[in-house]
Amino acid sequence: METMALRQALLNRLGHFPQRVPLRPTVGSRTDESTYTRTLITYDVEAGERVSAWLLMPQGTPPPDDWPAVLSIHQHDNRYDLGKTEPTGLSFH
Repeated sequence: METMALRQALLNRLGHFPQRVPLRPTVGSRTDESTYTRTLITYDVEAGERVSAWLLMPQGTPPPDDWPAVLSIHQHDNRYDLGKTEPTGLSFH
């Protein structure tokens, strides 16, 4: 399948995307976890809907090429109570 055809097939299956809005990020509570800092951030995903996420930043001297970035997506499995707390190690199931 051509790249453009595959892209269009994926977009068709994903359905309607919300209209883009400015993120308007806010920084919430910070917790020192000794080797990293955990910060709660929130941002707009669409008009009238905000999402919260954890930002984990290493402490110490960064390596010469700076710290790498990792995006950790959480699963649902109908466990909406866990959400973002599971990949951060704040809850387990």
